[in-house]
Amino acid sequence: MELRHLRYFVTVAESGSVSGAAAKLFIAQP
Repeated sequence: MELRHLRYFVTVAESGSVSGAAAKLFIAQP
């Protein structure tokens, strides 16, 4: 697992949703 993936996971956990995390990380939702 890359550190980037771990950061994504933590952001999703903090925001409570994938779309919210995507907005914070400025990435498209898969």
